[in-house]
Amino acid sequence: MLLGNPSFKRRDLRSNKPTNENIYRLTLEIGFFFRIDYDDKRKMIKFPHKLRTELIHKFPEDVELNDNVAIARQSKRKIRLDIICGKMFLTNIVTGRQCFHRFEFNVKEGIINTSLLTLQYVDAQKMLVRYINTESTKLLSLICGTLFQMGYSRERANELAIQFEKVPFSIKEAIMLNFIAINNYLGRSLKYSILYDGTCSSEIKNTTSPGLADFFCLLSEYIYKDARIDENMGLIKFLDLHLKEIGK
Repeated sequence: MLLGNPSFKRRDLRSNKPTNENIYRLTLEIGFFFRIDYDDKRKMIKFPHKLRTELIHKFPEDVELNDNVAIARQSKRKIRLDIICGKMFLTNIVTGRQCFHRFEFNVKEGIINTSLLTLQYVDAQKMLVRYINTESTKLLSLICGTLFQMGYSRERANELAIQFEKVPFSIKEAIMLNFIAINNYLGRSLKYSILYDGTCSSEIKNTTSPGLADFFCLLSEYIYKDARIDENMGLIKFLDLHLKEIGK
C-alpha cells in the first residue's frame, strides 16, 4: 500500500526515519511470508512440532536429513502466501449512520485476549471455507457481519451482511485476511498448537483450505459434543477447556 501511493518516493525508505520506524513496528506485529504446503499431511502431522514449524519455511532439502525429513523430501509440495499475526488491526467501520463493531484480538505478555465467541468463530470458519471455494461476495459480507458485531447472533449477522454490501470490497477483504492471519497465529502458538495435531476425516480435509483444516476440524468435532459449551462461551475459554481434557 505504501509503495502504491503516488506521493511516496522509494528513496523515502532510506531517508524518512518516521517511515522506517513505522515499517519496523509493523514487522514486529505481522508476518507476510511464503509457506510450503505438503501433500503428505497425514504422515507429517506426526513429526515433532519443531520440525513441522521449520519445514513450513524451509525446503526439506535444506534441513538436516533424518527419517522424517526423508518423508518430507518425497512429498509433493506447493508454495502459497502465508499471513500470521496476533492482532486485530482494523478499527470499527462506520458507513453513514451504521457502525460495525470489530472483534478484539491481541496478545500481551504471551496472553491472548479476544472477544470472539466459540459459535461466532465456528460460523465464520464455515463461511470462510465456502468463500474460498466459491468467492461469493455475499458470503464475504456475511463473514464480516458475523465477525463485526457486539456479542453474537446469526440473525444479527444476516442483517449486518446486507449492510456490509455497501462497504468497499477492499475493506471486507482486509477483514477476511486479518481473520485468517489470527487463525494461523492460534494454530502455531506454543500453547494451542497441540490441539491441531489430530487428524480429520478426508471429507473435511478435502473441503477445507490449507492452514485452516486442523482448526476447523477441532471445533467441528468438539463444540456440539460437550454440554459445557454453549454459543456464548469465549473462544479462548473453549480452547483452555479442551487443553485440560487432554491433560496439557
